[in-house]
Order: sequence, then C-alpha cells, then structure tokens
Amino acid sequence: MLLSLKGNTPPAILALADGTVYIGHSIGAAGSTVGEVVFNTAMTGYQEILTDPSYCQQIVTLTYPHIGNYGVNPQDVEADKVHAAGLIIKDLPLLASNFRSTQTLSDYLVAEGTVAIANIDTRQLTRQLRTLGAQNGCILALADADFCAVVLRLATVFGCSPRMRFDLAINNMSYSAWKTGELPLMRSGRQWRPMVHVKDVARAVCFMLKAGREQVRGQIYNVGSEKNSFQLIQLAELVSASLSRTIEIEWYGDDDHRSYRVSFDKIEKLGYRAEVSAEDGIREIGAALETGKVEKSSQTLTLPWYQEIVKWQKIIHDVELCGGILDIENEENREGR
Repeated sequence: MLLSLKGNTPPAILALADGTVYIGHSIGAAGSTVGEVVFNTAMTGYQEILTDPSYCQQIVTLTYPHIGNYGVNPQDVEADKVHAAGLIIKDLPLLASNFRSTQTLSDYLVAEGTVAIANIDTRQLTRQLRTLGAQNGCILALADADFCAVVLRLATVFGCSPRMRFDLAINNMSYSAWKTGELPLMRSGRQWRPMVHVKDVARAVCFMLKAGREQVRGQIYNVGSEKNSFQLIQLAELVSASLSRTIEIEWYGDDDHRSYRVSFDKIEKLGYRAEVSAEDGIREIGAALETGKVEKSSQTLTLPWYQEIVKWQKIIHDVELCGGILDIENEENREGR
C-alpha cells in the first residue's frame, strides 16, 4: 500500500456479480456506482478513458499499476464530463507532477462525482475478467475513514416481503407448486443452494450493527445456515410436502454441475444463528398466496424489472448526449391533446 493511502482515505468495496469482493480505499466521490466491469491496458491516457463516451455505464479497471502520476488538465478530455461509471486502479502515486497539471486525479474524480477504488489486486481482477468475461459490479465508497465496512454475502433469500420476488428458488417453486403444480427444474437437480429467510437477513444486519467494530471491520461473512442448504431436487420435494401439493417436475437443460454450498461457521462463531426454516418460509408464502397478500407481477421478477429501468436510463442518456431536453410533462400534455 502506498503511504498516501494509509489512514488518509476511507475504505471502499468492489463487489462483482459472481460474489467476488475486493476491499480497498476510496480515491473519488463517496457513494456507490454500478456498471459492467471491464479493463484497459493503456499505460497513459486515464483522463481520456474516463471521459470517453464509449465507456458509459462501464466501470473501468486500469491494468497499469501506477495511475494518476501526471494529474489531469482541461485539454486532455474527450467530452465535457466523465462518462465512465467508475474507476478501479492499483496504486495512486504520492505526487502528481506535470507542467500541464491543474488537479490531482483524486480531486478530479471528486469534482466529477465519480466513484473510484484503489489498492486492490488489479492483476487478479484482470485475469478474472479476461478468463470469465466482463461482468456487472458495484463500487461502494464510504465517506468516513472511521466507518466500519462489513460485507454480508447472503444465501438465496426466501419469504414474504414488501418488495416480493418470485424469481428466487423457494419463492418461485412455492408459487409454481401453488399455481400449477408444475416445477421447471434444471437437470439433474443435484446442485446445492443455501437459503436464508428475509427476516434472518434483517437479523444479520442488526447483529453486525451491535457487534464490536474491531472484531468485524473489513470482514466478509456468509449469511445462512447448514440446515437451510439443499439440493434443488430436495427443495422441490420439501415444497411439495410443506404445501401438501402434488407436483410434477419438468426437467430442462443439461446437467447443472454448479454448487453454491458454503460454510456459515464464521458468522456462527460470532453468535449469529438463522432462525426461520425453509419449511416455515414455504408455508408462509403459500398462506400469503391463498389470501391474496402477494401476487406475481412484472415487478416481482427482478430481471425484467431492471431491464426496463436500464432501457429508460439509456433513452435518457441518449437524449442528453444529443443535447435534447427531456420534458415528460409537456410531452404527456401534447399526447393528451
């Protein structure tokens, strides 16, 4: 770690869609950003990369280890603002030195409201992206260096909640068993999935808020329990038994050899225990469906819901790039005439 990043910058977290988490330091604006995590191998030109519109909605990883050593200036921009969703680097040098420099990279990122993270292993990250392909990620940059960052990696959540989701294993199986009695299941159903009730997720958050900060600072914990870890075929049988419904499994696809079985020993050693069983959660969902408390809609399926949000974000962004003004209220008035 460079001396400039010791004790002077708040912590930051990079979380990838596959569950990988990197912990580093914030060198930009506080807050969070999401986007497709990609990499660029250029040794110079970081300001041009950040302001290149082609990097819109992408979090850029720069593979060259030292980024920011010549600062930034008003001439080396590709557009009038930063278009990259975020920045990931290894080291931020102690000094920015160039006769054209007017700002440090860190000051520039803060001024542009761009979230960025440093002091992570960009070589490992690049190998991961190169081998497995680009994937979505999120950078969370904290505002206070004294803030205690803890990462909770949740098992697949189940149970009723105000923001109900029917695209998760137990919830989806319970709905299908209740509605049609047919359960689509990827062959061979032997893949392991850990589960955790939404109330136990809330309990885990409250538990961490009360835990000793020095004990949990910078730690990553799996949240769930061994008793709620199942092979999917076992889970289908459990849904059938808990709802007293006869089900017919509709097999599809090739054998799925993935396994998400993990250990929950680390969080349990702190004293945390998940309380709600899968059986109780299945019955809870069944009762809510019977009474009409919950129902399936486009907003309970996360992927279509987010795809709609992303579509409108792109439309708005394209209008902004073209210099247009999006006046929804006036447009609605014109359509109503």
